Amino acid sequence: MTGPVPFRRVAILTNRRSGSAGAAGDAVAMCEAWARRAGSLVLRGAERGGIGQQLDALPGTEPDLVIAIGGDGTINAGASFCVEHDVPLAIVPTGTMNLVAKDLDIPLDPLSAAACIERALVRRIDVGRAGGQVFLHSALVGLAPHLAKEREAMRSAETPLDALGAGLGWVRRLAAHEGIELLLRSDNAAARTTVHSLAVTVNPLRDDNVFGHRRSSLDSGVLGVYASGDAGDLAGLRTVATLASGRLESDPNTLRTARRSLTLESPSPSLDVALDGEVRTLRTPIEFNIEPCALRVLGGAA
Repeated sequence: MTGPVPFRRVAILTNRRSGSAGAAGDAVAMCEAWARRAGSLVLRGAERGGIGQQLDALPGTEPDLVIAIGGDGTINAGASFCVEHDVPLAIVPTGTMNLVAKDLDIPLDPLSAAACIERALVRRIDVGRAGGQVFLHSALVGLAPHLAKEREAMRSAETPLDALGAGLGWVRRLAAHEGIELLLRSDNAAARTTVHSLAVTVNPLRDDNVFGHRRSSLDSGVLGVYASGDAGDLAGLRTVATLASGRLESDPNTLRTARRSLTLESPSPSLDVALDGEVRTLRTPIEFNIEPCALRVLGGAA
């Protein structure tokens, strides 16, 4: 860990649709003002459009700091760029879960988080990959990505009737889920299982979590692997409750282990995977691995 360092070119990425849109706009203004006071060139991509478009639209000069303002999905997009270019990432959380910010003890108030950037320390943390794609906290297979799709449908509903229909779809999805058949390979061993959920985390979760989803370390160099062992008529509901509570490490019905790499095979040619909350469709088999200390991130005060 090193002390605060000057940054000459600062890129600011934002998702105004996540969480507190007004607070996100205020945080953007605060970050721009700080960068200019420090004599930094502020690089902005497309004001409209997704995070990927903002990254593509950055000026040709490569930034030496990326500030990601948004939820875990926005942070993931910024981290993917930073890992590939070895650029440090600063996080201003405006989402719902803000799991990475919590692990780094970054204030959850956007303006407080923005104010901390100028005195934050640079440290390195581990990064996970699923099918080559970066994730910082967790990759979820099974119920979670399906329910996430229904959640997005509820968010984008234009009328109360549409929202009700999406909510009923969420309930039907939960009730009808029968589990998915997987073959997990690691360290020359293989296990075939049918689960409602498989969670792979970048470093294992703490065993004292209560709706916290905190991890025991950010740089231990191993993946936490959690397979739901719930069975019976209410298995899906119990699985969702365990995922929501974050108590995978201590749940008696969850099979858990730690691995540096894992291969997931399935009869299906592709699977939906929620990477830090963002659902992606990945071709099987899916390789999960960890890249120790691959991301430079600002976290903690000097």
